[in-house]
Amino acid sequence: MKILLLKCGDICYDGVVIMLRNILKYMDKTGMEIWLYANGRVADEEIAGEFSNMGIILVTGGQDGLDDEKTSADIRRLCRAERFDIVHCNTGNNRFSGIALLAARAGGNAVRIAHSHNTNGADKTYSAKANAFRRINRELAHVHLACSASAADHLFGAGCKHIIIRNGIDTAHFKYDEKIRNEIRSALGIPDDTILIGNIGKMINQKNQEFLLNVMSVLKKRQIASRLMILGEGALRKMLELQISSLGLMDEVLLPGNIDDIAPYLNAMDVFAMPSVFEGLPVAAVEAQAAGLPVILSDVISRETDLTGNVTFLSLEEGWEKWADSILEASKRKREDTAIRVLEKGFDIRHTASGLRKMYIKIYDKRKGRI
Repeated sequence: MKILLLKCGDICYDGVVIMLRNILKYMDKTGMEIWLYANGRVADEEIAGEFSNMGIILVTGGQDGLDDEKTSADIRRLCRAERFDIVHCNTGNNRFSGIALLAARAGGNAVRIAHSHNTNGADKTYSAKANAFRRINRELAHVHLACSASAADHLFGAGCKHIIIRNGIDTAHFKYDEKIRNEIRSALGIPDDTILIGNIGKMINQKNQEFLLNVMSVLKKRQIASRLMILGEGALRKMLELQISSLGLMDEVLLPGNIDDIAPYLNAMDVFAMPSVFEGLPVAAVEAQAAGLPVILSDVISRETDLTGNVTFLSLEEGWEKWADSILEASKRKREDTAIRVLEKGFDIRHTASGLRKMYIKIYDKRKGRI
């Protein structure tokens, strides 16, 4: 069975790449030859190496943005040369998905899967062009997958029949551990009486991390002992560093960069905050809940993200002061072992990987006339 996975952008530490990495790590790949095409570049050699070590054949387009013609030509060429059985497009980008599905159809007769990993946030309006791509995604995909109902609506339009694929994690790995918490806080120089607020995500406009810096400024003015730690890298790092300097937060904000194993750092945190302007169902928020953290999310994020009852949804329009109040309130909650709740909701990576493998096999058997 030959499978082509498609991904918009670079091979880097973003949500789709991490999700694909995790699924493939735990999937039984016996009888499968899996390729991964990204239209961007290899921006992180380490994670690219992880795919290679799993036997995944990695192909990149070398683009800085989304070049429709080159992306289409790349996918067409791959499909014609390799004669894939399944083409599985993973994105929240309507345009990329539509281009990819059109190219896959032109390049062969593979079964086409469209998998939505994102939304457009509070903006529920779509341009005529975006709606045209949504129609393509709905009509050209044989199978419609999504991480949440809102993500499905975003890529396919309301009312399209779809299957939810949970953004699973290794729940046991993220279980709260007091000893690890103390070790990491000690290494970071975080006193016991200091609130450590955490955020994980690529430093791009979508993640809206500059909002959290303003929230930190509010806490500093209130003389609240607190720190903010943002795990990730991205194009906006320099801008965030300038904002940290202008707000006088050099001693309050930590930017460790990309961390391969974030579980110990989640143990060290007291509150997890994500003021994104749009998301599908963020893996980082699932991981934070498995680690027993109280979580504060912008209200554009799907309510399906609340797996533990320990999630607060806030509008960004309520402002920095309200977010500061909510962080303080959340930091007073007793830390609980909530990994089992995340597992019971079906968000374990082994379940996700096994379910996707079964789907691939069913599609392949049907394609070969076995069922």
